Amino acid sequence: FQKATTWLRAWDLAASWRPDELFTLSTRSARLIERIYQRSAQIIYPALPNLELAPLPDLAAYLQTQSFLLSLSRLVSYKRIDLLIKVAVDRGERVVIVGTGSARSRLAQLFPSLTLQRGRSESCLDAFRRAVESEKLIVFLATVTERERVTLLRAARAVAMLGAEDFGLVALEAIVARRPVLLNAAAGASEVLRSYPAAIRLPSPDMTTVAQALEASRGLKVSAEQVSSLKRRFSPTRFIEQIKEIVYDGVTHD
Repeated sequence: FQKATTWLRAWDLAASWRPDELFTLSTRSARLIERIYQRSAQIIYPALPNLELAPLPDLAAYLQTQSFLLSLSRLVSYKRIDLLIKVAVDRGERVVIVGTGSARSRLAQLFPSLTLQRGRSESCLDAFRRAVESEKLIVFLATVTERERVTLLRAARAVAMLGAEDFGLVALEAIVARRPVLLNAAAGASEVLRSYPAAIRLPSPDMTTVAQALEASRGLKVSAEQVSSLKRRFSPTRFIEQIKEIVYDGVTHD
């Protein structure tokens, strides 16, 4: 196994020098590329997905009567969803978890008596109602539709992204939905949200700092101007223009 690992590392390092240029999505990942491969990489930030979809009326109306925290993420250990769950339960706040992954069963076992998992044929609305009626604080919704996702984003009290992501578009989506967001300061998205008061950047997320940030997030607002600025900067059109400028112009000039 050790010989195979050594060979794979050597092959990976050699392969990293085959491309003429390297591109990545944040300063964080550019630094990793430089450290591991001793190569520089140009940064092209990702584009925001379409958040202009109309929310689901019945779900939106019901969620207006509720307060909940939201996680939109793959369920894997480095995402720190376990930390969010522990803080939410400690504070008596409901947390809605959207996503699937290898850590799901472990996360569901943290507080089994307070956990509800959405049924396979159950709607988001019915699952949420069942959670409220049974006083469950942790709600696993698994996979949701795009309209359900937008509806949840717009209704959440706050969105949490506690893992050190290479970028983390969810943080930007929260701001566009005019929701406060808690994010790991090491995440790539943190570098573009420094001037947004509703983006609470946590250098070392733990029980204390996350609880304090959740309290601080109450009442934080995102202005229409901030939303417009973010949407312009991370529009699909601008993303395509950057790709064309860097790739095609670079190839032509060479």
